Amino acid sequence: MTMRMAYFTPLSPQHSGITDHSEELLPHLAPYAEIDIIVSGTYTPTNKNVTDRFRVLPHQEYLRDPSAYDATVYQIGNNLRYHAYMVPCMRAAPGIIVLQDYSLQYLVLGLTLRQGELEMLNDALQPVYGERSRALVRKLLFGLEDPAALTFAHPFLAASRGIIVHSEHALKLVQQQVPAKLVSNVTMGIVMPSFDQSVAQLRQKHGYREDDFIIASVSTRAPKKRLEVVLEAVQQIRTRIPRLKFLIVGGGSPGDKIHRLIRDYGLQDIVEQTGWVDAERYQDLIHLADVGVDLRDMAAAETAHSALRCIASGVPVIVSACGTFLELPDGCCPKLVPDENQATALAELLVQYAEQPQILAQMKQVAVDYAKDSLSLALQAREFMEFVTDLVASTPNTGRVNLLEPRGTRGMPFFAALYRVCRLGYLLRRYGIADSLRRLRITLASRLNPDRPETM
Repeated sequence: MTMRMAYFTPLSPQHSGITDHSEELLPHLAPYAEIDIIVSGTYTPTNKNVTDRFRVLPHQEYLRDPSAYDATVYQIGNNLRYHAYMVPCMRAAPGIIVLQDYSLQYLVLGLTLRQGELEMLNDALQPVYGERSRALVRKLLFGLEDPAALTFAHPFLAASRGIIVHSEHALKLVQQQVPAKLVSNVTMGIVMPSFDQSVAQLRQKHGYREDDFIIASVSTRAPKKRLEVVLEAVQQIRTRIPRLKFLIVGGGSPGDKIHRLIRDYGLQDIVEQTGWVDAERYQDLIHLADVGVDLRDMAAAETAHSALRCIASGVPVIVSACGTFLELPDGCCPKLVPDENQATALAELLVQYAEQPQILAQMKQVAVDYAKDSLSLALQAREFMEFVTDLVASTPNTGRVNLLEPRGTRGMPFFAALYRVCRLGYLLRRYGIADSLRRLRITLASRLNPDRPETM
């Protein structure tokens, strides 16, 4: 008998790496199960390739009878707006979570401190941090602790029937908190793009010259993406590489510092920031680049969707020597030690590639071969369903579980207001005045219009 599966995920127009990946993976899962996609009941999905092929239900309808499904899968990411709707369903019907981020700070802090729920946050942190948890709650409340340095994933791990991750690094971290048999490292698949136009034609289409040397950052713009390091490297080599261009693709807020550095270094004619772009243009901009750059600490063991998309397009990508990046092949993913010399090291690599295009050509071939062998969506779907099928057969459904249950303690409105004030101070320190106001304005607009994408 065919398995019935409920699959929780954001869909377009909610722009995220998880949205893109789910919309690509679901057709490959379809032969294995009868799948209903469960979305937040606050917006209307727009991808006709998905909505015409699968039944899409609001989460309120799922909650009427979760027992109608043999398996429930939750794609969990670090975004309050896109994933908070899953939490009541996870309480009522624990399932298999696909953990895309080991920190989950934005999701959990939004569910706790943003609501004034200090005790709920302490409950989430205590199993991992023990006696330190209350002190961490206070520091987080006042904006004195970097939440990205912590993990908030434990409540989700403890409340799940099983966990899927996409790297050995994430597997080891999760297995420190739950039995090893409940966790599986499943291959991450990526669509292998095909192009009707050559790189030269794509460059002409998007306003670049054939002889431009194009560096591309194709991940969400955020302070942790270390764009300042790339800008410093670009500033060092601007006179050494003719026709140098640095293309920054993606939504998010890089912070006032990045805008200031572009002005101070005089890079306005070299740097282009596109903001969020649609899937076709995004893929075009990756493919027309000479080399990608994706520098970040990877402390959250997050899945590097952007780096994988570069590899699948045959574009070498320079990454940081840490976390899940260490699992990517050196032949197409050179790794920089994240120290005080990384900008100079990056600059020298870029000059080498510009002056010796045969090296880049070799790296491109390694990327193409690796993508064909290791980044198949069909392989991911098979491993995914093997784990889900075995887990459902061997692990009984536990019924309702305790997951981030509201405590409703005294002082909630006061603590919620205090957190918002302190959070604003944190944003001002991290992003600067202009970008903080931009973030607040777009967040407000997205609440007033749920179908509007967050495109900061």
